[in-house]
Amino acid sequence: MREARPGNPNTIANLLAECRGHIPGFDAMRFLAASAVLLSHSFGAAENRQLSEPLRYLTSVLELGTLAVFIFFFVSGFVVTQSCATSTSVGSYLLKRTARIIPGLILVTSVCALLIGPAMTTLPLKQYFTDQGLYKFYLNCVFVLKGELPGVFQGNPSGDHVNVSLWTLRHEVLCYIIILFVVATGRVSFFFVSILAFGLAVVACTPAVAAVTQQLEHVASLIPLRVNITYLFNESIHVIPFFFVGALCYYARNRIVINAAGALVCLIVLVGLVYYGAIFPLFPFALGYVIMYIGFCDNRFFALFRKNDYSYGIYIFAFPIQQTLVALAPGGMTWWQNTLLAYPIVLCLAILSWHFVERPCLRVARNWDKMQRATPKYALATSKGRA
Repeated sequence: MREARPGNPNTIANLLAECRGHIPGFDAMRFLAASAVLLSHSFGAAENRQLSEPLRYLTSVLELGTLAVFIFFFVSGFVVTQSCATSTSVGSYLLKRTARIIPGLILVTSVCALLIGPAMTTLPLKQYFTDQGLYKFYLNCVFVLKGELPGVFQGNPSGDHVNVSLWTLRHEVLCYIIILFVVATGRVSFFFVSILAFGLAVVACTPAVAAVTQQLEHVASLIPLRVNITYLFNESIHVIPFFFVGALCYYARNRIVINAAGALVCLIVLVGLVYYGAIFPLFPFALGYVIMYIGFCDNRFFALFRKNDYSYGIYIFAFPIQQTLVALAPGGMTWWQNTLLAYPIVLCLAILSWHFVERPCLRVARNWDKMQRATPKYALATSKGRA
């Protein structure tokens, strides 16, 4: 990472340099965001009353789980862009991104297909293991979403979807690929990431979404496609802007000053936007500034999360466990019962996933990156880009 420039000590660049390149609060915020997704999903999983979710009830336009996903994408945008710009090679960057996503995804898919599925299916085991739906479920590992397993969770209040959280992963991976090309443009990277951040935030406004959707439907009617591009657009457009706003914060790190006054103004803006139901285009930028301010507020609580990152495990294991608990309760359960019962189980699975799957794979990727530093000819040209 480039050394901080002289000037205001509260720029992101100078604060980042003081923290040795790692923002103290990001790990804690990801952990809390993943936990918030579990809480949010408990209303749908247990009672099929997602409208009663607390933030949705208060605002009518925003759910706690949705806000958590926004936080995930912003933090990921900053961290992944930093990782890409400082990686020694394209291969090293791709290996680190693969190690962060794929091993945990394979693990949770296997747990669902080979443990939860056989235990919860209403079909005879022979029929379950010979059903094509079981093997198609593994397409989730390559981001082709297959939500159901044969005979599993069919009587649950929220339906038989096994893991609703996986929908965000394919959009995050798309962002990983796009940012690689952006960073590879070198000195004009700042220009391209600015266009993406501001442009996507504008496109995410309701009138623009409606206009683009209409055009995509027209294109789809002319060109037969196996992929529903209209659905993918509507699914992704409200989360991807947050990633590129995070990326923009990294590229503009020498220009953005972080202070309490700015965070307070942005917090007021966020409340106003939610009150008036106008999430885009300003919301990603205001939320991003608040996240950056909180992230640099180093404290003992944040220190608890520095060594171990359980957030991804919590995120991907939560819904299957919540669905399983609902299926095991013949008389049904409330949202708070679902949360209290699921959370310790999910946390244990996340801990096991991190220590025995995710961290070992990440260690291999990081060691490879260190080895590649001896071969500068593979270095990404982007680390020389403007900031």
